[in-house]
Amino acid sequence: MTTEMQYPKTEAMLAAINLWSRPLVDHPAFRQLIRSKIGSARDWEDDWPATGGRVNEVIMPEPLASQHDAVIQFYNLWSTAERLKTVEFYFRRYPFRGLPVNPHEHLENVCGMYFGHFYVFQERLKAFFAALGKACPDADINAGGAIKLYKSRFKPELTERNGGTHIAPFDDLTISAVMLRGLTDHTDPNGTRLAARYAYRKAAREWAGHARRGSERVAAFLESVAGGVLPVAEFLDTPPSPGPNDLKTR
Repeated sequence: MTTEMQYPKTEAMLAAINLWSRPLVDHPAFRQLIRSKIGSARDWEDDWPATGGRVNEVIMPEPLASQHDAVIQFYNLWSTAERLKTVEFYFRRYPFRGLPVNPHEHLENVCGMYFGHFYVFQERLKAFFAALGKACPDADINAGGAIKLYKSRFKPELTERNGGTHIAPFDDLTISAVMLRGLTDHTDPNGTRLAARYAYRKAAREWAGHARRGSERVAAFLESVAGGVLPVAEFLDTPPSPGPNDLKTR
């Protein structure tokens, strides 16, 4: 992981997943799937019609299918935490000068994206524990306790996301200040343009700090999850060894 802080349990989990997945990545069925995806992407890029008969899925027997699903779900969970780290930079840049997107609207949209990632992490946490339960049916996994702890620890962010989705657009003092300065620009552009830019930069710095600290908190939570999962996911200690005909495609 490319982070300023170190998360050894998460890194160990990713390393174990990488080692476990290698025989599948090298298997003819998965290599065929990858080639099909590349071919479909190239078709789209070249404006060619979709080619029929390409591989869309690899069919695996149990328990390999459940183990693979658990691995994918952890990777999805980790990817969400990684994506949250990038939100800081969306706040720091306003790329819409000369376009009909006002600075305060940009901040509001990025705030929606920021809070939305906390909800996505929650849902993927549920999906991961459900998959892990199937992959490790005999393990004692307190999935409910972990999900409850996440909801409690990130309640403010989840509340903001739910309110912005179901009740009213996200609103904040900093965004209101940027909007007011932007409105003043229209009546006195020469005198207030610098003040409007200052207001945006001040708000952007503040929200970038929120995003950085929020991503660190989520990464720390994921570190705790990885630390609890490593001893439980014993199947990761034994990479699969499917034969050439053991995996089917469709």
